[in-house]
Amino acid sequence: MIVLVETGIEAAANIAERIRADMEGHIFETGSSGGLSVTASIGIALHSGHPDQKFLIKAADEALYRAKAAGRNTVELAPIYGEGGKGIWPFAT
Repeated sequence: MIVLVETGIEAAANIAERIRADMEGHIFETGSSGGLSVTASIGIALHSGHPDQKFLIKAADEALYRAKAAGRNTVELAPIYGEGGKGIWPFAT
């Protein structure tokens, strides 16, 4: 888990994409004849004021699973709910 303080969703998405691309492009040396390459699926959620951090973690986790379902090696954003909108916190407690 990475927590970015005072970071908007666009900046967070750009950072996550850079992390994903850097991981994809790096070969980890294993000491054998070849190296090991890995990819990353990343889910992003923006804290929007809910007092229980479990909602934020659940939103990021659900975005992560959407990234995996989309074929992996991608970045997915959790929905952002606007001010005063119904269903701002759609997750069960």
